[in-house]
Amino acid sequence: MERDITPPWFFVPVDDARARRPIDVALAAFGAFLVFVTILEMNQIRWFEDFLGQIVELLPSWLETAFTVTYAAGLVFSLLILAMAASQWSKRPALIRDLAVAGLLAFGLLFVLTRLVSGEWPIFFPELFSLSEPRYPVARVVLVAAVLVVAGPQLVRPLRRVGWLILVLIFFIAIALGYGLPGDAIGGLGVGLLSGSLVLVFFGSARGFPSRIGVREGLGQLGIEIDDVTVADYQSWGARQFDCTTFDGDFLRVRAYGRDAENSQTITRWWRSVWYRDSGPALTSSRLHMVEHQALLTIEAQRVGVSVQDVLAVGEPTDETAFLALSARGTPIRDLGDGEVGDDVLTNLWESVGLLHQHGISHGRLNENAIRIDGSHAVLENFHAASTVAPDDRIQGDVTELLASLSNRFGAERAVAVARDGLGNEALIEALPYMQRSAVSTEGRKLLPSKKVFFVGIREEVAAQTGVELPKPAQLTRISWRSIFMFGLTALAAYALVGALVGIDFVAVWEELQSAKWGWIFVALIFATATLFSDAFTMMAAVSAPIPLRPTVQLQSSIKFIQLAIGGAAGRMATNVAYLRKFGVSAAASVTQGGVDSLTGFIIQIAILVLAIVFGNFDLIPDDASVDIEWVLVLGLLLFAIIVSALMFRFVPAIRNKVIPPAKQMWDGLRELAADPSRLVRLFGANLASQLLFGFSLWLTALAFGWVLPYMSVVVIYVAMALLSGILPIPGGVGVSEAVLTAGLVAIGVDESAAFAIAVTFRVLSAYLPPVWGWFSLQWLQRNEYL
Repeated sequence: MERDITPPWFFVPVDDARARRPIDVALAAFGAFLVFVTILEMNQIRWFEDFLGQIVELLPSWLETAFTVTYAAGLVFSLLILAMAASQWSKRPALIRDLAVAGLLAFGLLFVLTRLVSGEWPIFFPELFSLSEPRYPVARVVLVAAVLVVAGPQLVRPLRRVGWLILVLIFFIAIALGYGLPGDAIGGLGVGLLSGSLVLVFFGSARGFPSRIGVREGLGQLGIEIDDVTVADYQSWGARQFDCTTFDGDFLRVRAYGRDAENSQTITRWWRSVWYRDSGPALTSSRLHMVEHQALLTIEAQRVGVSVQDVLAVGEPTDETAFLALSARGTPIRDLGDGEVGDDVLTNLWESVGLLHQHGISHGRLNENAIRIDGSHAVLENFHAASTVAPDDRIQGDVTELLASLSNRFGAERAVAVARDGLGNEALIEALPYMQRSAVSTEGRKLLPSKKVFFVGIREEVAAQTGVELPKPAQLTRISWRSIFMFGLTALAAYALVGALVGIDFVAVWEELQSAKWGWIFVALIFATATLFSDAFTMMAAVSAPIPLRPTVQLQSSIKFIQLAIGGAAGRMATNVAYLRKFGVSAAASVTQGGVDSLTGFIIQIAILVLAIVFGNFDLIPDDASVDIEWVLVLGLLLFAIIVSALMFRFVPAIRNKVIPPAKQMWDGLRELAADPSRLVRLFGANLASQLLFGFSLWLTALAFGWVLPYMSVVVIYVAMALLSGILPIPGGVGVSEAVLTAGLVAIGVDESAAFAIAVTFRVLSAYLPPVWGWFSLQWLQRNEYL
């Protein structure tokens, strides 16, 4: 019998197994939001600071001593957790690692933000500095929040609740004693939550799930004596799976819910409600309801004739754990070879799925992890996400997930054939619009290839075997990462544009526009349009195949129209591929050409900025500006960004897999160009010409408003705007580009009203008018069969 020697009054027993919790992701996002709001818009919460300040003034003075003692208790509490963790370094090395990393991250953010906002250093012991001024963020709040977030999953519930109470108290006490304004305390809370949660998201959390010892003891109270218990290979969010053996040699599968199960299920359901049309099964209110729900759905499936595991025990033996014990007959299908699973077994599997759906039951996680093979029968399990009176989209989601899982394992042709035998053509045809990655559960998606062609092949196979045409895919997602990202960028563009407009006299702007010399503006338009030729020469140099000049110029013009509608590189890339295919250039070579073109343009822009700043007298910061740049802080932020990027590249395969292929393509393209120096010179020269032409167009636009500016300063302003617009893929660069141009022109001495008029006029010439004739260019290309 194992014994747990962990002090039960401090830490809960945990195993080495860890997983990422949705609550940790939510806390990290919330912490980042608090930091963003407080550091970016400090003045916007002054009303809240004044309100709390008035409350603090009403408190009696004798509370100051009690406040000071309580504030010190926050430090003592954090040090106590650190000391107890250190005393168990041999049993909890992961906890010590997490606390160390969270501490480094928290202190790094604390130092950087304090220097950035106030120009001072953080104060860790304000009790010793009676005359100290408020600091952003409050260091004590940062420390307690970070330690509590990291150690919280392993603390006993009473101690965890005491910790959160202490955090709330020191949050308000810091304001009452003048150690920080409300914004400073909120920022400290944000830094602490962000630091601790990022560590748990990166390394995973113990989650407060029952240990093997707790499972043995809990099942004993439910009347089942266990000889051996191990953590199962299959795990899902919100619970922990165990494989158990009784003294009689019977095998059991136990699903255990710990204290964090409710949080995990609540956040998962909320996430699916926001992200998808389907929010999953009905939300349960406790751990006991969760195990009862799975037991009920398992029994209900058995009642309608589906082969499932027998329910052996269900209950809540302690205040913090609930268990469901099931039989474990059969062999998991993932452990069997392809030749060991016959078509008759797979047909029986689909017949069972049909029975479930006929009685309104949806499984919710119908993939390889839910299937065991017992003789000639398929046994279903893992009904934790199942639902009764299931809507049509959940029914079709079951069909999609199982068909995709079997197609990945046995091939689409065989998977569709057995589905037709067991489920019928009609059910498959009804599910055809739902056969897309969004219809599969998160668990199921992890088991499938990420390529979009995977589901395309399944849909085409179903259509071919059933003899129907492919229908339009159903819209299953409410929002996507792209839509969130684009919304944020649009908000940033609006913020930048509003910031540029604040303080501008629009009457003066109108007067500037009326007094402009439109002849110079027309000349500026000619030079802005001339960049179509330099861009055409860029493409001609990047592609080894000979392509004609005139249609290539028309192509660059048409791209102006396409990019205004689509934005980013997607529209440009698709147009280039379609055009170059007419001249025998493969799609892969076209994509490589686009990457090389973008890379050389980026190199030219960076080179212009570096040369202008290092060797020229260009300075975007006026001499009379009260700006004191701390280069140590700037270099520290740059180093921090490089380290974080390197760590993400090293430990996050998804990022690495997205970065390496295009980087390799661009590198191969440059190596090919290096073999022909003349093409390389033409490529860089044409890109440089584009930057200089746009810069001259901006210079002429300023001249039209009576401003004779240093040409290289104007070029650098344009390049800075182009770089920022490239980083932020807002369609057309609307808002951000005008704001950057206005700020740059003001920095070199142009009046605000004139700078805004120049910026808007130049953007009309270079960005808003070209799509007009770009539409005609697109029609010409299509009419002459170049597209």
